[in-house]
Parts: sequence; C-alpha cells; structure tokens
Amino acid sequence: MALGEGRGRAHPAQAVRDTEKPRRFWFVTGVIAASAIVTVLGFTLGRPLDLLTIGLLALLAVIAQLDQITLPGERSISFSVAITFAAALLTGVPGLAIVSTAIALSRWIAFRNKLQCHPPLSRTAFNSGVHVLAGLAPILAVNVPAISLRVENFPRLAIPAAAAVLVSSIIASSLIAAEISLSEGLSFINTWRRQARRLAGHYPVPCVLGLFLGIAYTHLGVLSMLVLAAALVLMRYAQKRCLERTVNTIRESLHLTQKYTGWKPGD
Repeated sequence: MALGEGRGRAHPAQAVRDTEKPRRFWFVTGVIAASAIVTVLGFTLGRPLDLLTIGLLALLAVIAQLDQITLPGERSISFSVAITFAAALLTGVPGLAIVSTAIALSRWIAFRNKLQCHPPLSRTAFNSGVHVLAGLAPILAVNVPAISLRVENFPRLAIPAAAAVLVSSIIASSLIAAEISLSEGLSFINTWRRQARRLAGHYPVPCVLGLFLGIAYTHLGVLSMLVLAAALVLMRYAQKRCLERTVNTIRESLHLTQKYTGWKPGD
C-alpha cells in the first residue's frame, strides 16, 4: 500500500488551513520582528523616556483592558485604543511599545481567566506588534511637521491626525485580516473588507479621544490622567449597571412568560 492510501481524502478547508500554517507562522514572526526592530530603534534614537507619563498611560490601559471598558455601540473595542493613540503622540515609540505590551498582556490574562486556558503567547506578541506598527502613523503625523500638542495648534493638528487615524486603521485591519486569512484559509480581500468595515465604524472615536487626552496632558499634566481615571471608573460603573438592568429585564420577561404561558426554557 502506498503512503497515504486508505486514509481517506482530507476536507478541502482543512487542507487549505494545513497549507497556510507555515505562511501564517512566517507572517506572524515577521510582524513581531518588525515591531521589535521599530521598538529598538525607538528606544535608541527616540526622545528621552518620560517614565511618569508612560507609567500612567500603561496603568490606565491595563485598567481599561482588564475591566473591559468599551465605547458605547461596540463591545469588542476597548477604551485602551484611545490610550494607545495618546501614548504614541505623547511618548513616541518607547511609550507606544510599553503601553502596547501592557495591553496585550492584560488581554492575555483576561482571556486566560475567562476561558480557563492559556492563549498562545505568539498571538499576544502579534497583537502587541500590530499596536506598535499601527501606532507609527500618529507619531509621524505629529513629529514630521513638528506640531506640539496644544489647544491653539488644534486646527493644524486636525488634518495630520485624521490622516493618522486613516493610515493606522488601514495598517491594523490589513495585518489582522492577513493573519485571519492565513489561519482560516480565507480570502484576504474579503476578510480585509470585513475588518476595515468593522474598524471604520468605531476606530476614529477612540483615536480622537486619544488626541484630546494628549492635548489635555500637555496642558494639565497628571491632573488630566486623574480625570481620565475617574471617567474610566464612571464608565465601568455605568456599564455594570446597564448590564444588571438588562439581566433583570430578561429574568422578568422569562418569569412573566412562564407564568402566563407555562413555557419553560428547553421546551
């Protein structure tokens, strides 16, 4: 009997996924390596480290990520996106890399606690790399024209910031779509369209908030971070109360349905 005879034919979709595995490995490795090179260059050639600002931003990002504080209308996008954008504007590549790593590790911890399993660290490193590479857009948008983050410069910041949001979303959606298409054996174009459409609906909002956070920090310093921390606590409280009300409403509806119709879950 020849090698492979009698084993049956592999499912076409599974065969495609098996074929794409090496390509996905090299793609993910390439993204991680590229972000690592950017990070090293940023630490070597970039601005001096502002450890206080970086530490505060990383702490706020971790809080937002672990508590799953999200913007209204999109539960899958954390408020930490705004903090990442602000980190890129305020601290350059070093702060962006540290905050991105903190977010990726926080997400890994959150998934581990929720699913009771250990997600692959390669995916965590890939997510961090996507944040770093996408965050280059706002860094260049502000540093190339040398515009300081001040209220009086907002008219000059508007166009570069808008371009940075567009480029950043394209980079993020392209990298994520490529990883998904290689993992699942799907069409890159179709996957990218879905990712781009998903990001286009909500990505600008946290980025604009990140821009305002950067401007506020330039004027107010640590006080702006305290205000943001208070806002995060209030958002978390509001989301928790909203979730509790929704659960109570569903329970009351089920109770009334069972009372007047005799229907029971599972019937």
